[in-house]
Amino acid sequence: MNESHNTKRLRLRAGPSGIFSNVNEVIEQGRLAQLGGYSFFIDWSVSCYRDADREEDPWAYYFEPSFPDVTPFEGADDLPGGIPICCTRENVITPRLEDGNCNPLLLPRDRAAASRLLHTYVRPKQYIKDAVAAFKADHWRSKMIGLHIRGPGRLDGGADVLRKALGAEGAVPFQPFFEHTDRILDLIPDAGIFVCSDSQPVIDRVRDRYGDRVVDYPAIRSTFGEMHARHPENGDETFPTYRLGLDMVIEALLLAETDVFIHGNSNVANFVLSYDPYQMHVYVLA
Repeated sequence: MNESHNTKRLRLRAGPSGIFSNVNEVIEQGRLAQLGGYSFFIDWSVSCYRDADREEDPWAYYFEPSFPDVTPFEGADDLPGGIPICCTRENVITPRLEDGNCNPLLLPRDRAAASRLLHTYVRPKQYIKDAVAAFKADHWRSKMIGLHIRGPGRLDGGADVLRKALGAEGAVPFQPFFEHTDRILDLIPDAGIFVCSDSQPVIDRVRDRYGDRVVDYPAIRSTFGEMHARHPENGDETFPTYRLGLDMVIEALLLAETDVFIHGNSNVANFVLSYDPYQMHVYVLA
């Protein structure tokens, strides 16, 4: 339940990191709020997706309030957040091996429990759900494989160690992703593939291999990826901030609609696995 009558009302200051890092923190904060008997509103004023032309808080671009009856107000006490909340062994959606050590990121501790919290505290706006439904109506086959491969810019979650262990050629370990995709296609030869990546060359590589069975959402991408972080590898390229967040939310919801999800280690993957806790999936340690 996300009712907040007769409870203390606090402020959750979401951080400047990527959208699903913050979304997954909200899910864990919802769990802690249930245990502690309080409610919160979200202040995402430092969001990297803030759009100067939009007056509302960036959380409200994409999601309904986590507690609908809590109105933001000045002077609210702040919830503890960040690493002490996100990087713990007991975190329901993004657990770690050791409290306070964010690498490596593990899979959700309890997908069913995380799913209940997700659907309570992270509710996409109706226009986003409509966009997901429209894309599915135009592009989905009867069976779909979801393929999430992050670009060469992914550095978090212990990626450098994982990719080195795979012996990846270059910065992206395509081979294990392709091997698992091929095995599933042997079982479901008519399946389509929905591919998601922040790197356009990754999309191109998947399409070159699997042809017209591949569909991708028309999201903004770069060669390196990590557009939200203003990474120097993206040079002087600029990206519309609101649209970056919108694309990511829509793509994650589409991945959650696939029949089999092939993924690496990421906040996006943990969200998808929790959105539908019964979705079949294959985990590539990358």
